[in-house]
Amino acid sequence: NSSHFHLLPPAILKPKMRWTGKQVISTLLMHLVGSTEPEDMLTMGPGKSKTSAKVWKVYPEQKYEKNSVRAKSLKLIGGVDGFLGQTKVIIRQGILCTGILDKAQFGSAKYGLVHSVHEVYGPNAAGELLSAFGKLFTFCSQKYGHTCAMEDLLLTPHAEKMRADAIEASVVEGVTCA
Repeated sequence: NSSHFHLLPPAILKPKMRWTGKQVISTLLMHLVGSTEPEDMLTMGPGKSKTSAKVWKVYPEQKYEKNSVRAKSLKLIGGVDGFLGQTKVIIRQGILCTGILDKAQFGSAKYGLVHSVHEVYGPNAAGELLSAFGKLFTFCSQKYGHTCAMEDLLLTPHAEKMRADAIEASVVEGVTCA
């Protein structure tokens, strides 16, 4: 049944079940292949993302016990690969492990996600992947996104009067101070 999705377990269970973006993309890849068997799933990477490591916030180092889990996990932060290595896209057995999916993965770039799906599963699968991404991103944009049209930038007559009054008051104040 093409409408049945096998969902990965949610990353967050309480107070509401929530899935990460990587889980959503992984679910989409599983649905595209039509299998949950690891040997049928796409494995690729590491592929390079165009998103620079500089965009990730670097937290100041804190003191932790030498062999604590927190101290070991902090070693993953930073470096040339960015926060948790997110500048490298790695997919293992259909699961998006790390990386930012950007133009380098969706575009016509060689060795990106779409290119890999085309090579492994054929042109129809690559087309279905792009269609699914288009639907997913359109939905997210409509539900969570925001836009700014020209009418959003135009001032109402009341706001224009307030702006003009503020400019006039600042000119008077400037002349008074001089």
